[in-house]
Formats: sequence, structure tokens, C-alpha cells
Amino acid sequence: MGGCGSKPKPAGLEKATAVGKGGPALANKDAKLLDQYALGKILGQGAFGIVYSCRHKGTNTEFAVKMIDQVETPVAEIKQEVEML
Repeated sequence: MGGCGSKPKPAGLEKATAVGKGGPALANKDAKLLDQYALGKILGQGAFGIVYSCRHKGTNTEFAVKMIDQVETPVAEIKQEVEML
């Protein structure tokens, strides 16, 4: 999904991932992303997943999150993708 970076992100949208980069970290390792964030519209998609706008439920701050299908994508490729974010 490296091509997503070529498009400008909407104003005011910050970067967050399930691993907590850029935004409030999940409360604990068993917490679900959607417990703390509300998904918005699709911003882009590619080989590794889909990027959505999202809003932190506690702070109302907007972020972008990349959702990667763990069933379809080998763990090594997911880790590599996270490192590139």
C-alpha cells in the first residue's frame, strides 16, 4: 500500500495505527481498535489493506488507520508494512 503516500491526506487528519504510532495507544494489548476509534470513510486501499479515516472516541481527534487482513497476509509482511508506516 506504499502508493497511498502519494496522495495528500485531508487537512487535520493525523496518522494512527493499531500499534499506537501517532495517536493514543490502545489501553492494553487485548483492547480492540474499534473500542476506542470510530471508523469513517475509506481513504485508499492496496495490496496490504485498506486505509480509513477514524476518530478517537475519547478525544474526538481525527486519524488515519490502515487495516490489514491478518488471514490473507503473512505475519512477516505485516511487520514489514508496520515498519514502513
